[in-house]
Amino acid sequence: MVGRRSRLDRFISKACQISLREVKVLLAQRQISVDGQWVSDAALQIDGFSTISAQGLVLQERQRVYRMLHKPIGVVSATQDSIHRTVLDLIDGPVIPGLHLAGRLDLNSSGLILLTNDGRWSKRLSAPETRVAKYYRVGVAHPITPDYIQAFAEGMYFEFEDSITAPVILTIVSDRVADLVLTEGKYHQIKRMFGRFRNPVLTLHRYRIGELYLNGGPNADPTEPCSNDLAEGQWRELTDAELGLFED
Repeated sequence: MVGRRSRLDRFISKACQISLREVKVLLAQRQISVDGQWVSDAALQIDGFSTISAQGLVLQERQRVYRMLHKPIGVVSATQDSIHRTVLDLIDGPVIPGLHLAGRLDLNSSGLILLTNDGRWSKRLSAPETRVAKYYRVGVAHPITPDYIQAFAEGMYFEFEDSITAPVILTIVSDRVADLVLTEGKYHQIKRMFGRFRNPVLTLHRYRIGELYLNGGPNADPTEPCSNDLAEGQWRELTDAELGLFED
């Protein structure tokens, strides 16, 4: 696992097939570097993203990757699938070990997906205690009335999970369209909540996670394309500024 931490001496011993005693000799001779710095602490904690060299030989060098992608309808939020095209199938270029989805969307949903090879980052984004908000535009079969607003805000009991959903902010956009803000993601949660009103969900598009927008910005129509953003199926690396939006 990339995010798992371990002792430096044990890593060197395994990678170089030498004893721990021999590792200590190399450390004393300043023959081992971590992230470009000579080190002497055998118990130094490293992880899968530490750049480690011994006697001039690079033993490990892996960069953290953070990407955003505009998922089309009909693409599976998975790393592999025997029937449908997956989100990872949309990523061109070299294969990145450990690249995975930091949150999912249903097969028939579209919108913003985040991908990374940093397990700690993705776990923090999905952890209930961090309460990272996800924003959706939803189209339904029947008119949405004001009583939906209170029902979504109060939460609904799901027998399968034996729990009540966290409050969901529902804003009526038009007769059959609403914007939702969720801080959790139970199984098919949006469809099940509208199902309590016997109102089938026809379209579901995620246009924002936290302060990161897929299209335009806070005043843009999330269903309208933006000239400088991602078309369906496209992806790009997150900028340092965008990564900063998810810092504690």
